[in-house]
Amino acid sequence: MKPLSINKPLPLFSGNVVTKYLPSELTTASYAVPSIYVFTFAKSDDPDAQAAFIHSLQLNRFLIEPRLNLATIYETKGKISSALELYKENLKLAPHDSRSLYAMTRIHLEQNEKAEAILVAQESLRYTKDAEALTQLGSLLASHNLPLQALDAYEKAMKINPKFPTAYMEMGKLLGNMDKFNLAIHFWEEGLRLDPQDERFTQLIMEAKKLQQKH
Repeated sequence: MKPLSINKPLPLFSGNVVTKYLPSELTTASYAVPSIYVFTFAKSDDPDAQAAFIHSLQLNRFLIEPRLNLATIYETKGKISSALELYKENLKLAPHDSRSLYAMTRIHLEQNEKAEAILVAQESLRYTKDAEALTQLGSLLASHNLPLQALDAYEKAMKINPKFPTAYMEMGKLLGNMDKFNLAIHFWEEGLRLDPQDERFTQLIMEAKKLQQKH
């Protein structure tokens, strides 16, 4: 797939687009929440959760999962700097861990630190080999008005797995928000070919064609 030619950044949500195509929520246990275990503890505010993960790291400081889980707990408590330090420690042990890179990108974006977020996202783009993870990264970047970086993530996702329809859906949404309706429709039609049962592709195509007629 040839890279899309975009010479300058475009607004994520163009004023000419009546309907905003919002990125999908890809909240998988592997990325948005490092594990169902910590998610259960976090929801119930179990006081033993933090101690359990700290104890795991005391037993074996080279483990990745307990540190991810502990960082998630710190985030829920508003201890953002502590969470970031844990993600950084993970990257010292596993330099290309996509979960830690994604979490750091998200935190920097939430803190309005776009320059730092882009640097971490670029590292994730360079090493992540999973189409779903890349698509989620693209949607995260798109939702924070970083369309060029989002396009890179979607393109790599489709290159790694050309049969992953969600990447086509999210790419189309981003392009639609750039007023690039022909390209958006192209990707949605390809996604529909891959997953004919997903009615969202048909709805998006019809919507984009209606918007085209208004331009």
